[in-house]
Amino acid sequence: MILEAHVGIGIMGKEGRQAARNSDYAIPKFKHLKKMLLVHGHYYYIRISELVQYFFYKNVCFIFPQFLYQFFCGFSQQPLYDTAYLTLYNISFTSLPILLYSLMEQHINIDILRKDPTLYRDISKNCLLRWPIFIYWTLLGVYDAMVMFFGAYFLFDNTTFTSNGQMFGNWTFGTLVFTVLVFTVTFKLVLDTHYWTWINHFVIWGSLIFFVVFSLLWGGIIWPFLNYQRMYYVFMQMLSSGPAWLSIILLITAGLLPDVVKKVICRALWPTTTERIQNADRLYRGQLSEFSPLASLRGGQQDAAPPAPPHPRRSALDSPFTSEKKLMFTRWRPRPDYPSFPPLLRFAGLSRGGGGAKGRGGGAYGSTGPETPV
Repeated sequence: MILEAHVGIGIMGKEGRQAARNSDYAIPKFKHLKKMLLVHGHYYYIRISELVQYFFYKNVCFIFPQFLYQFFCGFSQQPLYDTAYLTLYNISFTSLPILLYSLMEQHINIDILRKDPTLYRDISKNCLLRWPIFIYWTLLGVYDAMVMFFGAYFLFDNTTFTSNGQMFGNWTFGTLVFTVLVFTVTFKLVLDTHYWTWINHFVIWGSLIFFVVFSLLWGGIIWPFLNYQRMYYVFMQMLSSGPAWLSIILLITAGLLPDVVKKVICRALWPTTTERIQNADRLYRGQLSEFSPLASLRGGQQDAAPPAPPHPRRSALDSPFTSEKKLMFTRWRPRPDYPSFPPLLRFAGLSRGGGGAKGRGGGAYGSTGPETPV
């Protein structure tokens, strides 16, 4: 294991803990290996793959506009962004959202990952860190960088005035490009996030608010310890211009549009098993049953309408069952484990404490079509 394995897993036993101390991960019992591989291993791979490729993407978006700017400044090495923006981009403005994503993202519920090991096929053979995926992220970064730079360049090709009659200058142009950059790469991560908590909201929207507040303070106060302030009042002048606001909105939308279209088309035409379960989990949240198998999600029925909730005063045993319907009982649990699909299971009513389910805390259901294992 030490010579061949990529990841060493040690199991603590009575014969000693030398292997556990020298392993990458240690577990107390063999039964914990299933959750470690199917859940934590699955999550870690998704998080790491997104972390690595997102860092390449956001730095391509960051550097490529500066490369393009050299063709318009006579190769004078004039920077497009202010030095404070150059320093804080990877430290403060865009680092915390992806860091939190790499620690907390859960694209599928833990119980579903444990009970359906075949979901591991969607990430098998290092499929998310292959060259086609990496090239897609790189090309997306190049496209967004060109939209930011050339979009701002052509929108302000003619002389543009601010509210006080002054013209847009070099630092205003660079600040506009940088503002679009920060918002675009942050919204890109928002599109890829599936597991939202208050911490995600606080970090993502807090990073954007911090950028705006820092820009206002950096250019709105005369700092005594600086010999010169080339960004003085630049950000406020930019925000006082109506065309600047319109440009920011248009450029952010144009930068994110290809990725949104790609996600919609791929999910609609070529969805993976993981994406089908994600769609079903959103559609059936709060109306799921624990005894429908996850295999039903692979039948392409994810767009079916959710079943109507049963009538509270009607017993399922009073329903007129035909010869094709099956009567099934299951224990009622507050949090279901499996999504259910209408083609396999339709609620015919619910009886809690009445009829055949009396005293057992169960529910009776009528189902048409093939039998569903319980």
